Amino acid sequence: MFVQSVAFIRAHASGNGNGGRARADISIYGQESNYTTWRLAKMNLAIRGIEGQIAHGDSFHDDRHPDLKAEFILANPPFNVSDWGGERLTEDKRWRYGVPPKGNANFAWVQHMVHHLAPAGVAGFVLANGSMSSSQSGEGEIRKHLIEADLVDCMVALPGQLFYSTQIPACLWFLARRRSRRGEVLFIDARKQGRMVDRTHRELTDDDIARIAGAYHAWRDGADAYEDLPGFCKSASLDEVRRHGHVLTPGRYVGAEPQPDDGEPFQEKMQRLVAELQAQQAEGARLDAIAENLKRRWGSMKRRRPKRRGRTLMTVSEMIDVLKGHPGDLCVVVNGYEGGYDDLSPAQISVVRIALNTGVNDWEGRHGESEDSPANAAEPARIVDALLLRRTSH
Repeated sequence: MFVQSVAFIRAHASGNGNGGRARADISIYGQESNYTTWRLAKMNLAIRGIEGQIAHGDSFHDDRHPDLKAEFILANPPFNVSDWGGERLTEDKRWRYGVPPKGNANFAWVQHMVHHLAPAGVAGFVLANGSMSSSQSGEGEIRKHLIEADLVDCMVALPGQLFYSTQIPACLWFLARRRSRRGEVLFIDARKQGRMVDRTHRELTDDDIARIAGAYHAWRDGADAYEDLPGFCKSASLDEVRRHGHVLTPGRYVGAEPQPDDGEPFQEKMQRLVAELQAQQAEGARLDAIAENLKRRWGSMKRRRPKRRGRTLMTVSEMIDVLKGHPGDLCVVVNGYEGGYDDLSPAQISVVRIALNTGVNDWEGRHGESEDSPANAAEPARIVDALLLRRTSH
């Protein structure tokens, strides 16, 4: 992530895409507590010809850059760290907006970065989604003080499954000391962005990133091109954030994505949907009654019926008897049929065939045999599936 940022600065320093406003002469500072990760970070910079002062040590308990004031901070701190030693730092000068809870380092990281921001500095970092709304152990008060200090510039909700190391949903925080849109916060809901690259992992495409970054830049720079897009982005005032209890979850602000108008008047659509719902509820109740009757009947005959592959079998006539136990339910399978096998019409035979999940010719070839013959038997579980999934009209 950091190396890509350096590549971006170098590519734009010549004026490509930004008129030469990007700075190429940057000084790099960092710190990492894990020795192996620290060595990998230094190697990563070295093989790309990037110079940087990357210190080894714990950022909370052994800050190796105590006087650093950075213009840009980029970080992906570990989420929800519980054993960060907060009980030894309750009087630390970095906790200007509130003492972080001892059992979670999220807002310790936030205030550590704010502490190191220059007067015109900007910070962008990844945190767990809980940081946007948690109110336990004083986290809500710390977030409130950050918002009231007008430090929160933009919040981005990310889609799930972006990381290989964790499935925890994440978000992006952007903080700035010298803001162009004071008294406002931009919320971007990017949870629907990206594409699945395999069964468990998603990635943001270049177009997705351009859309998110474009919305933020247009809003921040005051461009006329920016506008609130329901379901995606919203510029909210501090008063609106206060009404939401200083919760920073973008979904609370951006609203729902507009649905295409199908031209059907609302009243007519409402009446139609209510009628469909009532019909489906009635159908569900009817099928529940059939299933309950089948369950009771099946329990009584389970010990005396023939078996196939370890499953007890039910004959076709027994199946029909079960359905006849509830007036009107027989038509689900045989379209109102109540007579003997010889009275079945071809259409009714087809419906029974569906319930038995066998071929028409196979059914007709066997239907004259004894009704107790295993050849004429069906597994009740398959009958129930047929009733639920494939039904003929009355």
